[in-house]
Order: sequence, then C-alpha cells, then structure tokens
Amino acid sequence: MSPRPDTRSMRASGRRVIGSALRARQAAAASAAHPPRGESDASANGLT
Repeated sequence: MSPRPDTRSMRASGRRVIGSALRARQAAAASAAHPPRGESDASANGLT
C-alpha cells in the first residue's frame, strides 16, 4: 500500500495552504491584540 504521488503532492500543498492560513490568522490575532499606531482606526472601520 504505497501512497500515490498525486495524493502525496495534494497532501503537501494542503499542508502548505493550512500552514500559511494559520500564520495569517496568528498575524491577524497578534495585530489585533497589539495594533500598530494608526492601524486602530483602520480596524475600527472594518478593514480587517
């Protein structure tokens, strides 16, 4: 039962997408917790 190459590549790309999404979510949470100067107005306007 060897994994098919297409399944492996799909899994790898999915992991990459999930990793980038998690990174983006962490960055958004960090910026929301500690908003840089001038960004609080943008987030209040719903730019997030």
